[in-house]
Amino acid sequence: MSKLQRTDFEVGNRKLNSAAPSVLKDAKKFKRMRRYIWILSCFVVPLSAAAIFVVFSADQNAPVDSNSVSSTDVNGSLGKAAALIAMQNWLASEPAPLPGAVVVSWDGFSEEDPPAPKSETDIAPTYRVEIHSFTLRLGSTLFASQVEVHTDELLGSKVSGKPTLMPLLPSDESGWTKEVTWFGFAEKSAPEPVNGAIETWAKAFISGDPAVLRQAVGDPDAANGYVPLSGAQSVTATITGAGSRIVDQGEQPESWILVRVELGVVWNGMTLGEREKATPITYDVLVVDAETASPRVVSWGGPGSGPSLSKYSVARSGVDVKVAEPTAPATPAPTAKEPTLG
Repeated sequence: MSKLQRTDFEVGNRKLNSAAPSVLKDAKKFKRMRRYIWILSCFVVPLSAAAIFVVFSADQNAPVDSNSVSSTDVNGSLGKAAALIAMQNWLASEPAPLPGAVVVSWDGFSEEDPPAPKSETDIAPTYRVEIHSFTLRLGSTLFASQVEVHTDELLGSKVSGKPTLMPLLPSDESGWTKEVTWFGFAEKSAPEPVNGAIETWAKAFISGDPAVLRQAVGDPDAANGYVPLSGAQSVTATITGAGSRIVDQGEQPESWILVRVELGVVWNGMTLGEREKATPITYDVLVVDAETASPRVVSWGGPGSGPSLSKYSVARSGVDVKVAEPTAPATPAPTAKEPTLG
């Protein structure tokens, strides 16, 4: 920039030469800039606003995250109660459509909205159709049954017709030949000391005393508590399966195993005959130090839960577990007569 041009900008009351090449060039730049600003204000800004509106609307109409959906939203319907009552009344009819049958489960429902009218003179139905599915049982035979219910937000529900009845294909238990107790676990025989660990845990588990159960588990954390069964007199424990986790080649095997256990619990008030054939209760049990002389049960759960068990995973942390009151006997237990010496 020349000295003259610099002076022109520094002196505020001096007029520029409009015919000068530099002034003409600046004027053209200013016109182009105004044109760009006008284009932005007329097109780009409205388009941006429209895009923001579309994104906001899509976000508002987005489906609700499945974690926030309640079981009532999934399983409930306007016609469910009517379908259940209709099924119960139908089975109780005289004569009964399937004498002796009982409802095993309500299996859900499907729904259908009325079609849109094809012409202006057509009157579209205001109700929706729900088809509720049930499983029924008669002896060892299972049946599928469905109930049709018409529902209206104002009028409520109305059952249409009677339920249906379809026999289900019987299960073929003879074809199950390659079952494993737990996926990812190799079947094995439980070492002999594990039997003693299972018996110790079983007796502590039915003792009704949380302190006895925690002692058997060996949990060193005093803040952890364990809830035992209460109201039992004795227990027998039977190991029906055991397994260790399958490891990769070169990987060291685990020092713990899973054990499938059946407990025969003798409850207060059982008769002598009931004691001799107590119905088994099944557990998956985690045993640590399984290959040593002092294995120990450290967690347990229902059948199939074994792979998810971890050390002390059934503990109730921060809860003062009280000794449960024993269950009162339903009927007086018979007492054995003392043998007489003759």
